[in-house]
Amino acid sequence: MSLANVFVSKRGLVLSALLVCAVIFELADCEKDVHKQRSTTAKTKPKLVKSPNKRPKAQNKARTQAVLTQVLKKGKFKKVGETLSVLTGDTLELRCRGKRVQWRVPTYLQEDHDGRLKTVQQERYGVLRVVNSTGADTGEYACYPLYCEDADCRREYDKAARVFVFFPDPQDLFVPSSDHYEVIQLRTNWPTLLPCQVTSPEAKVTLHREFPPAEVAVDGTDISFNVMKGFTIHRPRPHHAGAMYCVASLGGLRQSSTKYMLIYVHYPMAPPAPVIQASAGSVAIGREPARQLLCGGGAGCGGGVQLGIPRTVDWEAFVHTREHQSSGRRTSSPEVPVCAPGG
Repeated sequence: MSLANVFVSKRGLVLSALLVCAVIFELADCEKDVHKQRSTTAKTKPKLVKSPNKRPKAQNKARTQAVLTQVLKKGKFKKVGETLSVLTGDTLELRCRGKRVQWRVPTYLQEDHDGRLKTVQQERYGVLRVVNSTGADTGEYACYPLYCEDADCRREYDKAARVFVFFPDPQDLFVPSSDHYEVIQLRTNWPTLLPCQVTSPEAKVTLHREFPPAEVAVDGTDISFNVMKGFTIHRPRPHHAGAMYCVASLGGLRQSSTKYMLIYVHYPMAPPAPVIQASAGSVAIGREPARQLLCGGGAGCGGGVQLGIPRTVDWEAFVHTREHQSSGRRTSSPEVPVCAPGG
């Protein structure tokens, strides 16, 4: 083989190799284009349209729910629970989340005119501050978000935040009261509260009867005790009537509360029903015989009565009430009336 032929064959091989390389590069470029198109398609994937029927009521409720926090000192806060204790003389400062809120405080603090109570509304929360606190400030503090339409605002009771604050007083175990006696009515099957509130949640409280002197058993069923409210008689009975009082003890201190005069009043389970009874004899009305009806009961007995013979007569009842004095009480008793014909 001549040198010229060898050169020509090598040249052909080089050209073939270059052609193969060009084809490979072209395929690689095509593959890159395919990947780019896929990635672009994935990036431009259409967004899901939110349904217009979606109701964010629960989210709105969570955002507007009142939350109480206690300001311990500047920049330090504490979320409050069901109860809170603050030493007498210290300052109570509470914050309530909400653009418009309204506060409710114990009765004694509402009537205080010394400027110890201050409330301020900030942009996103309300502030309540009680300075120079006393044991009489013990009670429930509540914050109500306000729902306003123009100038008309109302409390949202279901979104309120509450906390019962104790102000332990080393000299007064009970919340002070200006009354030495308090009359409470006991009603049948109606729970009755004896509101002997203590200033310290650690005080031991018992219930006593004045005469005969004895401690009243508290079993949690008929009578129960709540440190934030007092004693509750769940099913009042006649034997519960009389004078009772509470006794609190803490450390070496023992004190008695206001005396409660319990008066038992029996309430019937249902209103009295009228009774109609025909007389034994007959009376004459005009030319036709008729019956005389006696109506009894606490309420009027009105209606129609049919006497088949000789015709139908409508009757109307009248119940007259007279006042009388009995055992120092004013009561009313119905007279036995005569039901007169109404037509």
